[in-house]
Amino acid sequence: MFGTSNIIFVVFVSLGILLVAIPLPKALSSGNVGTILLIVWTELASLVQLVNAIRWNGNVENSAPLWCDFSGCFLLVADLALVACAVSINRRLYMIVTLDQRRGKKALDMIVDIMLCVAMPCASVALQYVVQRYRYFIFEDIGCLSGVSNNILAFPLVWMLPLLVGIVSATYVYLTLRAYLQLMNEPMPREGGLMSSWSRRLLAIGVLSTMYGLIPTTISIALLATESPAKPWPGWDALHATNNVVVRVPARMWQSNPIEAANAQLRRWTTVTLAFVVFGLLGLTSDVKKMYFAPFRSVTEQTLSLAQIGIAFRHNEDPELITPRSSRSVGHFVPYDKSHTGMDTRPRRSNLDPEDLQVVLPITRPRAETTHSTYPSWKVHFERDGYPGEK
Repeated sequence: MFGTSNIIFVVFVSLGILLVAIPLPKALSSGNVGTILLIVWTELASLVQLVNAIRWNGNVENSAPLWCDFSGCFLLVADLALVACAVSINRRLYMIVTLDQRRGKKALDMIVDIMLCVAMPCASVALQYVVQRYRYFIFEDIGCLSGVSNNILAFPLVWMLPLLVGIVSATYVYLTLRAYLQLMNEPMPREGGLMSSWSRRLLAIGVLSTMYGLIPTTISIALLATESPAKPWPGWDALHATNNVVVRVPARMWQSNPIEAANAQLRRWTTVTLAFVVFGLLGLTSDVKKMYFAPFRSVTEQTLSLAQIGIAFRHNEDPELITPRSSRSVGHFVPYDKSHTGMDTRPRRSNLDPEDLQVVLPITRPRAETTHSTYPSWKVHFERDGYPGEK
């Protein structure tokens, strides 16, 4: 059975996975690679955390070695990638505010963003292997974590990387805010340098992502240093002699140590809370609301159109002569002229709402063949009864 803390985590991480995907279409349409990759990394990290919490709930079995190899490396890569995406977002906003000439070069911006958000975090896997002592750890209720050892070299190569990248992101935030405030204080501000509502939300995302890179990383480093002093580098051969060892840590063991428990919970709850922050800032804008309410609005409009056609049939109206519009459209109804058929051409009254109809060109129909359309009826009568016709 799930423990209370694990149930709460599974519920929140599941909601985060659903919510963080909502602003993704808007981010794709805006073309901001940093925002897109921030959402993707948050989504993937949350999925990995969810699988770990469910599969290793109440057990420490080594049942999925390949998954544990992937999970241990991926979670450290994701920690760095989330802060690197913040650097990409803040760098793009800085170029927008300062009217940097490089902001219009989409190909160059995309290459730089991919290098920051994908290439650099993936390259950190090689640095992890340098200080990896065990194959991986299996924490009960938490899942598989990287087997990086607690030695002096692990701090600059692994644990401090998000902190260093976060400092770069914080520098861009400071420069962007300073340039924006200077721009707003100008007597005639340049329109090209003003940020839109979406850009201001992206700036908030960049600031919060930077904080998520600085604050949790700093706390984690402090907890690691407090729990046990970092050991000196033992050498390549001595460190990697136990690379095939899997360390299993039962829940009662890591929960009995408050420092280790706080460090383990901090790392996985950081990703979950970031998912809710991304949704709160990017998933509740008016444009995004229109995007995920569009299917419901389309169904409503189609239902109204069918209802209007049904009203036309009940009033003996020809549905081919009218085209219902949505309830918001404006138009009027012009009766079909049937003078060529000899019918009454007076306008017919209709109970339809004029605003629901629009003018439609009449469909030309062939006239019915007849032999007496221009022949007087009285003449046909006299000729049929034997009376001489009038010439």
